[in-house]
Amino acid sequence: MRMRTKLVIISIGVILLTGSAITYGIHTIRMIFFKDLLVDATRPVAELLNRQIQHNMLHHNLDHFQAFLAENPQNIDFAQISISDSNFIILMSSDSLIIGDTLPPILPESITSSHPDDFYYYEPVESNGTVRVMSAIHNTKGCGKCHEGAGSHLGYLELNIDVSSEGDIARLLLYSDFFGLFIVLLLFAASVVGIHSHFFQVPLTKLKLTIENIRNGQVGDTVEIDTPGELKYLAENINSMSKELNSSKREIDVLHQKEIDRAGQLATVGELAASVAHEIRNPIAGIKSALEVILLQNENLQDRPVYREMLTQTERVTQTMWALTSFALPKELDFKPCHIHNILDRCVLLNEKVFENKRVVLKQDYQADPDSISGDPEQLTQVFINMLLNAFQSCKNQSPPKIEIRTQRLTDSGTLLIEIEDNGIGIKEEIVSNIYKPFFTTKAKGTGLGLSLCHSVITKHAGRIEVRPAEKRGVIFSIFLPNDDANQG
Repeated sequence: MRMRTKLVIISIGVILLTGSAITYGIHTIRMIFFKDLLVDATRPVAELLNRQIQHNMLHHNLDHFQAFLAENPQNIDFAQISISDSNFIILMSSDSLIIGDTLPPILPESITSSHPDDFYYYEPVESNGTVRVMSAIHNTKGCGKCHEGAGSHLGYLELNIDVSSEGDIARLLLYSDFFGLFIVLLLFAASVVGIHSHFFQVPLTKLKLTIENIRNGQVGDTVEIDTPGELKYLAENINSMSKELNSSKREIDVLHQKEIDRAGQLATVGELAASVAHEIRNPIAGIKSALEVILLQNENLQDRPVYREMLTQTERVTQTMWALTSFALPKELDFKPCHIHNILDRCVLLNEKVFENKRVVLKQDYQADPDSISGDPEQLTQVFINMLLNAFQSCKNQSPPKIEIRTQRLTDSGTLLIEIEDNGIGIKEEIVSNIYKPFFTTKAKGTGLGLSLCHSVITKHAGRIEVRPAEKRGVIFSIFLPNDDANQG
């Protein structure tokens, strides 16, 4: 059961109990007024009967007054009239059968406990619809002849009044009070339900429906609530949020469409680049091989700068063709056991002439033992060639340029770590997060694909690349490759 339903039930219960108490209180006050009215109405009759008693006691006898009582109760609308002495023993009564009886003990106790008065009233003890009213019979001067020293009260006059019809009216009034309370409670409940529905339930339903629509993708949907207060404030915030989401969605859709268009363009460019690279790569390979043969056959040409530059440029074109082909048509890895030190030595050998020409100080510190991993040796070779060329281009203008290659096997995980450090110009911190993005480059003649492809190949080997500044100058690229078992798994 919801909290608001519990609150409504509790409120109705409190109102019902309070209303019942008030209704019963009104009924009690009404009955007090009725008793007072009854006493006031009975007082003249009691005074008349008191005088009649005195007259009969002075001029007649008890039998004469008993006959009077037997004849007159119904005539004056009394159910019964009785006279008792100061000890509450009935001496005369309109009902001759109770003469000599003693009044119930509760009646004398009720009378004697009240303050002395000429008139006494007490509740009925019978269930026959009658009320008893008692009036004291005073010891007057005329009575003193026979009752001298008897006290101020000689006895009591008891009048039994039939109030059954009045009781029916009182009950009817009580029932009408409760019926009125029920009507008021019903109207109150209807008002509470109406107010709750108008000010809470309907707005909350609208808010819930709007939130569901937004969650299901109907951003921009709004809700109108006229209810003042927190719900209206909440609706305004939801509308504002929905409009902002709709605006953001439109911007995202535009950007998404642009990305789709750009992806299509890149795919087209990639296919074209792959086709061009395929057509160029074989002739360039032939030219490079021819140059190497000419230099081997003519040692006197090896020291001529033009030939060395030709060889360097053909190697650069070869690397560019590899980058374009790998980016446009990435190859599946061919995993096999390989030794990382052999791969690094091969890469150094391929770049040996370039390093010698610029007098690069190359240091190789191989500490990894064992150095075997499971990987694609050809693609790893291209990765380290590219990274050595990047290190060379970064530090080639230093005096002297320095490149250091280090390896080690991490003891905790068995990961193979390869670090390539240079003393070049370094990488600005603000562009570090972009260096692996395709076509991002800071070089005038760069393609921006080298590090992107290196990152892709190492990631496919379940490894990672990290970059950090060197202690004095330059940068350190750290390549982490998993151990043999992890990579094969």
